[in-house]
Amino acid sequence: MAVGIRIRDRNGNVVVDVTSKLPRIVGHVDTNGVAGSITVPELSLGTGYAIVSPISGTAGRGAPIVQVNGNTISWSYPNTAVNDRIYYGYF
Repeated sequence: MAVGIRIRDRNGNVVVDVTSKLPRIVGHVDTNGVAGSITVPELSLGTGYAIVSPISGTAGRGAPIVQVNGNTISWSYPNTAVNDRIYYGYF
């Protein structure tokens, strides 16, 4: 008998099983309204991702363009630069 985890929705459909990739948040960086980049060695453990979250009062006023390339996360502001938080990790 296999051992693992299987999660089903209310209709009995499997939505997560032992072969599913689940995201892991590794950390975050505050942009301080300035373009930049960071190197995150843990991104080599899977597929890297980044999620932008505005810091209080800045929603909708110039979100950065974020790129994940290998172990590097970089961001730039095409318009008005504001302070954002970028959460990053891998799955």
